[in-house]
Amino acid sequence: MGRRIRRAWRPVLMLLLLAVVATFYAMPVGRVLRGPGRRASQVRQHEPKGSDEKRTRDSHRVRHDTGRKAGESEKIHARDAGSDDHATVKQRSEQAESYRDRREDGRGEERETAESDSHKRWFADRHAAGTEEGEAVESGRHVGQFSQHEEGGEEGEAAESDEASSLSDNVRRGAATDSSKGERTGGIASQQAHQQGEAPGTPCEGEIAWQNGDREHAGADEASVQAYRDKLNVPLDEEIEQSSAKFTDFTAPDGPGWLLPALKEHVSPNDAPPCDPTDVTFGNEEACLAFLGDVRNWVAVKPLASILAKSRTIKYQVELLGGVRAMLKVSQYKFLYEPYSELFAFHVDRALNFSRVPPVAWVAIPTVWLQSASARMPAMYCQWVQKFVFDQVSVRKTIRPRCPFAPAPTIYVSVQLWVANVGSYAKSPLKVKHAKTLLSGSSSARSIEGEPGVAYALGEFSDLMVFDFIVGNNDRSDKNTFALPGQLVWLDNGSSFYGTDPPKGHPMKITSRHNASMCIFRKATLAAVRASKGTRLLDAVNARLAGTPGLWGFARPSQLSRAQARLNLLLKTFTYCAHAHPHAPSL
Repeated sequence: MGRRIRRAWRPVLMLLLLAVVATFYAMPVGRVLRGPGRRASQVRQHEPKGSDEKRTRDSHRVRHDTGRKAGESEKIHARDAGSDDHATVKQRSEQAESYRDRREDGRGEERETAESDSHKRWFADRHAAGTEEGEAVESGRHVGQFSQHEEGGEEGEAAESDEASSLSDNVRRGAATDSSKGERTGGIASQQAHQQGEAPGTPCEGEIAWQNGDREHAGADEASVQAYRDKLNVPLDEEIEQSSAKFTDFTAPDGPGWLLPALKEHVSPNDAPPCDPTDVTFGNEEACLAFLGDVRNWVAVKPLASILAKSRTIKYQVELLGGVRAMLKVSQYKFLYEPYSELFAFHVDRALNFSRVPPVAWVAIPTVWLQSASARMPAMYCQWVQKFVFDQVSVRKTIRPRCPFAPAPTIYVSVQLWVANVGSYAKSPLKVKHAKTLLSGSSSARSIEGEPGVAYALGEFSDLMVFDFIVGNNDRSDKNTFALPGQLVWLDNGSSFYGTDPPKGHPMKITSRHNASMCIFRKATLAAVRASKGTRLLDAVNARLAGTPGLWGFARPSQLSRAQARLNLLLKTFTYCAHAHPHAPSL
């Protein structure tokens, strides 16, 4: 009986025990033992909606008020400084600019460790000669004197955009300097050359050592220089942007342009020039390159038209002895590798035995020559040249303070032979409708066998596509594709060697989503590309460029390595086409 009663009361006792525990936790002592975290969670459960957002806003408001008060405190402190305020701001600005220069020089130092062997051999020879000039070069020059600009990179363009906006005031000021003392016109002084690791008076490698009597003629006439400086100070109604959305077109000036001062000891003053603009085989090429590269053969320089629909970059025409003309290209904002790309494209063309790119010489000229030639243009053009060329950090660091033949600073440019009788490809007989479809190798495409004229024209176009694939030219269209009466001529390669991948949307490109849509090639082209696989193209181009001065301080060997990688990738396209279209005709 007692056992039954105990069994019956057991559930009741358990309920009473649970009630006691619940009552204990409801008391203040229990809330202490539970801890603040649990109480906070319970309180939040009973808070109305939006309490978390209100608490966050209150926290942000407190931080904002704190920052505002700190800012007001700094303003009050600046006002108390009185007359020292302007000097302090100026000093901070100079410190910031100096820091940016040191940072870019540091980046250049890391990348310059891979300087070309030709430069190293040059320094070794100068040092072994024991000349005072060579010792000055060794002591004054530092690895990393040029800034590096990441080609085709969005970060690099953004940094350059910030720099361009900060230089708008300098464009109008112009900062006239004395060129006879080796200072740059418009803001580049010898002191900046010291900061870049280049000692004033350092000679340019590979330059022509003119006689002392020629040095006075190596500069520009003072009237032209002064005209350029005056136009830098002309107020403009709008900022210089020259983008696709906002571009001002300029036409070329009438006449021959700016006439260079008379220079002595021309290479061929009486004989016919070795460059023949009508020779499409580009024979006597070595002599022609020497002729183009010797500025003593130059007669006049003038700006070319800059029209958005055709060509938007700053470029010049050079007139040489014997009526020879050439295209001069210079590094500039948004197109920093323009002259380097033209030079690389020429040597890649020759290494692959295409011979479709006219000869390109690499020349250092006084900066005042470009400024004197630009003085024939409107004030906005002069300020455009100053802002996009001479005031750009990346370009400014490639300007050498002095060369043996001139007391003025010099800049390297590409000079390409101007070929006669060049016309638009779109209007030439070599233009074949639906060329890409005919070159696809598809059985549905019209047969080109038995049509030698069509086959030759398609072969010319196919070779151009192969070349653009290898050099990475992202700017090939009908407007910059040119033809002679019997063949294509590959001009305007300034947009090459910027990126890593093949050109976007190229018909020979194989991706994970689609295969190559162009599969017919010339037999000679297939053989030339296959013979250049591995590192053979890279080795051949480097051998051609050996000893070229002023090259690897700004451009990078990796640009040529990427061209080799694209050529090796093109071999996969050849393999795919051979399997996918085994019966496709060859050209």
